[in-house]
Amino acid sequence: EQHTFARAPVVDSRRRLEALEIPMWVNLKRVTGANALVGLFVARTAEEAEKRTDDELAEHALDLLRAMFPEAEVNAAKLLEVKVTRWKADEFTLGSYSYLPPGATPEDRVALAKRQGGVFFAGEATDVNYPATVHGAYYSGQRAAKEVGTYLGIELPVAAGKKAPRRKGK
Repeated sequence: EQHTFARAPVVDSRRRLEALEIPMWVNLKRVTGANALVGLFVARTAEEAEKRTDDELAEHALDLLRAMFPEAEVNAAKLLEVKVTRWKADEFTLGSYSYLPPGATPEDRVALAKRQGGVFFAGEATDVNYPATVHGAYYSGQRAAKEVGTYLGIELPVAAGKKAPRRKGK
């Protein structure tokens, strides 16, 4: 089962801001066991999407899925719930997430995750497999919790035994 897929804007009309293109989709079934699909708006498109209601965004996402997959299959799927985050409006993130600038490597993320004395680090920026994602943040939190437990010589009640699935080719 494919974990991520992309929707590349191959025509000019899909490159326009008002097209509200969702270029990255993440299937969370492999990670969570739930039939959950995440559509990621990026850059200025994400800012524009935050102006829309949850219902408008849900219908727009379904329209995009109908354009990518057989319409009958999309229409047959039962939509149970829609969750919309508005990271730009969030006072703690202001729309930010990590990225690797030119010249950086995934090893820089490993370095960010290294503890300094009794201070431990987690967050999507410290996850090599899933940076810039919520599940990357989740897995890094599991890793850091396990490290804290080891440091303290105790076993913490976290799901740290479950490893994050690795991307193909890693």
